[in-house]
Amino acid sequence: MYNKYININTYSKLKYQSIDTSFIINKNGKQNLGRNKYCKNKNCYKLSFLVDKNRIPDQVILYNGNKNDAKIGKHNILKSKTNKYNQKIKPYILADKIYDTAEFRSVCIKNNYRPIIDYNKRNTKDKSKIKKLTKDEKKIYKKRIIVENSFCLIKKFRKIQLIYDSYMSTFISFIKLATCIMISKYI
Repeated sequence: MYNKYININTYSKLKYQSIDTSFIINKNGKQNLGRNKYCKNKNCYKLSFLVDKNRIPDQVILYNGNKNDAKIGKHNILKSKTNKYNQKIKPYILADKIYDTAEFRSVCIKNNYRPIIDYNKRNTKDKSKIKKLTKDEKKIYKKRIIVENSFCLIKKFRKIQLIYDSYMSTFISFIKLATCIMISKYI
């Protein structure tokens, strides 16, 4: 279904891609859970999306809750299904401050993405070396909200909002079903 979707007007969809992660809190899960300090030390999963302009996830990755976002994002970009189009399109990748690492930026550049990531002040000790986005980059960076909207849409499904299933494979199948429903609106 995704291949059929991506072949229709590819350039306009893939020009701006956004990446982010979200917490999925545990109710009944038993497999690959991790404690997360930002989520009241509860067990949870981290759901990572790489979405296009229409809020359709290109790549969905599920990790345990204590994994760093930049490392998840690196795997997400390497496994992306749209990497074959990146030579022609040279898309922008929009990410928030947690992805501001040299390793993540280098993976983006190697895969022909142009990263627009807001600079994290905590990564530089010298205050004079803190960089800021230009006006054009800020204008493009505002489109990053698309990934947050995508999480909102997918968390409307009750089975995805909280982990009610014991096994990770069952939970992933519900996520794939929800993305199929999202894609069906555009085919």
